[in-house]
Amino acid sequence: MQSITPDKGFTKQMLTQAKQYKQHLSQQALSESEKTLFQNLARESLRKQQALELNEENTFKHFLKTYLVA
Repeated sequence: MQSITPDKGFTKQMLTQAKQYKQHLSQQALSESEKTLFQNLARESLRKQQALELNEENTFKHFLKTYLVA
């Protein structure tokens, strides 16, 4: 890992490092079990989102009440 140098700001270096990580990770193939896992997680997330959107009980007041309690 690179050290932070005075001629480059922290944000610029972190952006460069993030781009390098993205490039490296995007070249890594997922196994079939990983693909299946992420597909199932995405489907479940979409199902939960749809259920929340259809539920009229979840008003903004209800959201604030539950959010502020947590």
